[in-house]
Amino acid sequence: MNILLAFKAEPDLSMLPEQAWQEATSGPLDLSYARYQIGLDEQVAAELALRQLTHSQAVNLAALTLGGAHSEPFLRQLNALGFSHLARLEPQSACDLRFSPKQVADALAQWVKQHPQTLVLTGSQSSEGNNAQTGFLLAERLDWPVLAGVVDFVVDAANHQLEVELLQDGERLRCRVALPVVLIVMNDGRYSLRIPGIRQKLAASKAPIITAAAAKHAANSSPNVVLTREHYSRRAQKIDGATPQEKARLLYENFLRERLPR
Repeated sequence: MNILLAFKAEPDLSMLPEQAWQEATSGPLDLSYARYQIGLDEQVAAELALRQLTHSQAVNLAALTLGGAHSEPFLRQLNALGFSHLARLEPQSACDLRFSPKQVADALAQWVKQHPQTLVLTGSQSSEGNNAQTGFLLAERLDWPVLAGVVDFVVDAANHQLEVELLQDGERLRCRVALPVVLIVMNDGRYSLRIPGIRQKLAASKAPIITAAAAKHAANSSPNVVLTREHYSRRAQKIDGATPQEKARLLYENFLRERLPR
């Protein structure tokens, strides 16, 4: 059984100033100093895949990413944990893949068709594009069923099925699904990606990574024009009084009395 984790190494955008975002409308976003990371959903997906190695000896784990060389340290980290096949697709067009889930899904689907898989795992959404469409579009390209909100699964290799746990509208559901299938994993706080040891990291430092060019696509037909940051603030009013007692009286008379039950 071949299980593929499709992930994306994302820059930590929390430290970027607003000016950097506005400059991105006229050119590429400067991420030269940003720290890259794997999304929490994808970390959980990787951990769930690793847990399947204890359920079946016939499970083969592969990791695939679409991006530049900054993704390779994460591929090697996954190799140190137990992913035996590593691959990276190099974008070949000027298309902004952060907001192009169709192009990402096309590239991933092309790879899966060339390297047959039984199960494909993705995260719910990235912190950059935040569109939550890639997993569904990938399943459409492959003509596979898809389940979203997956928080756990167990491989039943003998019956070529999965027992899947879903979180939908606050309810936990369990179902069995036939393979192949695309699972869109979300982090519910139960699992976290294990950390490889020093020896594992050293062994994975020379792990081979298959690098291939992703299919070329035309640039976005609707380029980004402006990015707006939403500001959240609370209204405040200063209470002036000569003494603490007077301030307390003003607070009660002007704000609290009308809110107290009668």
